[in-house]
Amino acid sequence: MPKALSMNPPVEYASFLIRLWREPPTESEAIDPWRGEIVHLQSDERRALDDLGTLVAFLREQSGDEHLLSAAGRVK
Repeated sequence: MPKALSMNPPVEYASFLIRLWREPPTESEAIDPWRGEIVHLQSDERRALDDLGTLVAFLREQSGDEHLLSAAGRVK
């Protein structure tokens, strides 16, 4: 008996490489700031991260879905 073909559309995905590290705070910073880099592997687009908010903004841009992440950066 032939296997039924799936009528589901192909899954769309994006892959990212995220590197995060903490640096010693400067005199104007109270805590050790997060720094990093994110790379969208399909396009090789890279973004330097000065804080975790930049990470959330890049993921929002790449997803094309403003509703995916809330303004606070939490997954809905």
